[in-house]
Amino acid sequence: MECNLDGDTLTADVEEVDFEREVLAMEEKVKKAKVHIAAYQVQRNECRNIMSLAILDITHHLPSLNCRNNLTIDMGQNLALPNFEAEQPRDMYYFLPLTVLLFGVVDNVHSEDGKIRMNAYTWQEFEGDQGANNTESCLLMDLKQCGWLQQTNLKGFTYIADNCARQNKNKNIIRFMICLVENKIFP
Repeated sequence: MECNLDGDTLTADVEEVDFEREVLAMEEKVKKAKVHIAAYQVQRNECRNIMSLAILDITHHLPSLNCRNNLTIDMGQNLALPNFEAEQPRDMYYFLPLTVLLFGVVDNVHSEDGKIRMNAYTWQEFEGDQGANNTESCLLMDLKQCGWLQQTNLKGFTYIADNCARQNKNKNIIRFMICLVENKIFP
């Protein structure tokens, strides 16, 4: 590195080093993104395979007790509603929204009139959070409402979910799934 009295060369070298660091950091991020995308594509292909097998069961008119079943579950984006409680000042309710949580369950296979069914479950932030207990409650409610608990199911049942450890993929949800198997609701 050259250095002269007014420092022009030193400044240029420092800027080059900073630029090279930024390029290396960007390349590392791109590598991580490629790995993530590859994993996503594998997961997406597996979901498509699961859904296509379940749809084949229905198109071949198998009895419902022999059909494969699958549901896609996800905690949706939080909804914000103005909170009109009496204690709030006039225009301040826009700054203090009431958070409404949304959980969706989509039946990927069984449709009525060719339309895919989605059940949406909502609750307010003071009634509960986004954790596994509320996810389990929504899943159990959905199974009851759709009649899954009242019938014998000889084929598998698959939940498709994102990788959110707080809501979908944790020990409580796994225990819930094991409970469904132990109680012979699903094989």
